[in-house]
Amino acid sequence: MLRSLDLLVILLMLTNTLAGDLSPSALATDLSGAEQHAKNQAAAFVSDGVVALEHGEMAVAKELFQRALKTDPRNVTAMTYLGIIADRTGELAEAERQFAAAAFAAPSSPEARNNHGAILLKLGRAQRAASEFEVSLRLDPNQPGALVNLAQIRYSAGTLDALRAARELFERAHRLSPDPETARALIVIALRLHEAAAAVAAYPDYSERLSTAPPSVAGPAARSELGAALLEAGLAKEAAAELAGAVGGDPSNAADVALLARAYHQQQDDTSAARTLGIGAGTWNRSRAPVYGSGRNLRSAWRDRKGDSGDAASHSTRPWEGIVPLSLRHALDGQQRASGRGHSSSRRSVGFSGFRQAVVRHGRSPVHRQQD
Repeated sequence: MLRSLDLLVILLMLTNTLAGDLSPSALATDLSGAEQHAKNQAAAFVSDGVVALEHGEMAVAKELFQRALKTDPRNVTAMTYLGIIADRTGELAEAERQFAAAAFAAPSSPEARNNHGAILLKLGRAQRAASEFEVSLRLDPNQPGALVNLAQIRYSAGTLDALRAARELFERAHRLSPDPETARALIVIALRLHEAAAAVAAYPDYSERLSTAPPSVAGPAARSELGAALLEAGLAKEAAAELAGAVGGDPSNAADVALLARAYHQQQDDTSAARTLGIGAGTWNRSRAPVYGSGRNLRSAWRDRKGDSGDAASHSTRPWEGIVPLSLRHALDGQQRASGRGHSSSRRSVGFSGFRQAVVRHGRSPVHRQQD
């Protein structure tokens, strides 16, 4: 009997012990500890993946981010990096899947919503992308990347209201994070709105930032494009500055040389116009004559004059008359520019450098800002 009672006591003690281990509070504590361990392990994988990505080891980084996601299926940062890698390798459908998953897992994250919008935009789904950017900006109005991305969608619409909305967004982005691309965009929009004074007012800020600008803004092609648009708007001074930059970067571009001379001519500075064309005070500077591709250059044009003197050219109202090939004279003397400072019905279209690329800031969800 005594042994039976002892056995009953032991069984009761064991039952109480097991019941205590399986209580909801104990289970929650154990589960919380396991989740925290998984999150810590996933964070370590992400950290190692970032290092690998910074060293150009994309395959290693991808594997580490995938391991992080397997360990912690709701790791938004791992999803985002996988989306960025997929975007960089041209796997746009996979990039959209990862960014969409991140936005679903963290719907209140402005970065995640902006990232999803950026890839949607790259896939040509502008309306859905705009919705994502709008949500992102409601969550955090002070995001330069989201502001720029939404601004370019508005700009693409092309209506007056859309252009004004784009300008307001670009201005907000520029106040938050001034850069050459946004400064250039404000000039472009002013030209599209036929607001010459606004373009002139925005030009100095843009000009000051050119030294740190990427080739998409400071390269000869971009400066030529903007210079030609400024010239058509009647802004000869600003056009000359842009076209001089274009010619400095690519002296062999005959069209830009001609447009630069035309910009000087519109400012009644025919001395600079003549110098630009290689005509020094009415005489041909043979040692510095520019050669324009395989076509007839200015030196051959000079030889073709047969009997005309340099002095005759220097006294002409158009110093390049008879010396410059016909194609260049058309560029110099063409009447396609607007009369006055703006309001051209054939205003040259100027584009932007593209949507913003991914900017990775470890420690929080990286921000994807789409670009070309």
